[in-house]
Amino acid sequence: MPTSLTKQANPNPKTPAVVILAAGHSLRMGYPKAQLKFSANYSFAEQIIAVYNSAGISDISIVLNTETEFFADQSNHPPVSIIRNPNPALGRLYSAFLGISGAGTGAPLFIQNIDNPFVTVHVILEMTKMITDSGFVSPVYENRKGHPVLLSPEVLEFLTKNYTKYESLRDILGCFPCKTCQVGDPNILININTPDDYMKHFGTSIQISK
Repeated sequence: MPTSLTKQANPNPKTPAVVILAAGHSLRMGYPKAQLKFSANYSFAEQIIAVYNSAGISDISIVLNTETEFFADQSNHPPVSIIRNPNPALGRLYSAFLGISGAGTGAPLFIQNIDNPFVTVHVILEMTKMITDSGFVSPVYENRKGHPVLLSPEVLEFLTKNYTKYESLRDILGCFPCKTCQVGDPNILININTPDDYMKHFGTSIQISK
């Protein structure tokens, strides 16, 4: 059922926060990706939230457009902050800016895409071990970078001040050193963007979590 969500302060400034980017209109998919069913009990959004919470991260925000409703069972984890993007056409970088600004934390921060719901506690913890006050961390499987990315306070500050000068998040990250976190999980490379992608990885036509 719809839940009123409030922002919680990060209890440990050294513990990363996470912003889930889910503001796109999902035109190729035909349904909001945050509401796609991941399992019998969880939507994509709920799955991602549960995994980060299991990794010890309680400062969680999700960026949505103004039309997508957010349905999540809040009984098993701290409340999630909803941040609305009134203009998703401005792209992922703008959503990241809104999410980072709304998170308002001086801690490192994961940028998690809604179309990669396969993130694991292991990947989160391994990436967290590598973060410092500068640069960012990217998981790598067989020499290919995947998702999510973990941004240092230095990158976060630069992005919030300069995002209008760049076309994409990738362009901004190109200004900073990347620490690669080698993982044995090919799922970091997966993006679920179309009904065919959903069928390939879930073995069924699109299902919506209610």
